[in-house]
Amino acid sequence: MAFLHIDSFCQTDEVSAPVADVFQAFTEIETWPTWISALAAARTLSEGPLRVGFRFELTFRNFPRPFQTELIDYTPNKVFAWGTEKS
Repeated sequence: MAFLHIDSFCQTDEVSAPVADVFQAFTEIETWPTWISALAAARTLSEGPLRVGFRFELTFRNFPRPFQTELIDYTPNKVFAWGTEKS
């Protein structure tokens, strides 16, 4: 059985759009597969507004087993960081 192990990963991109528009796209987690080609599916697991600890599940096309993750840092229109606890 193969396991994927990543200690950390960070990606930064420049986008020619207003910050509020870009941030809005990130807050609509279930729409991510429509503009992130590597994703096959995304679904929220938590209810209510986005916040640190908000959980969601992602399924990548080349790694079909879904994994759960959560927001680890969140400040509207500034920071949207997600990850999982290292076990």
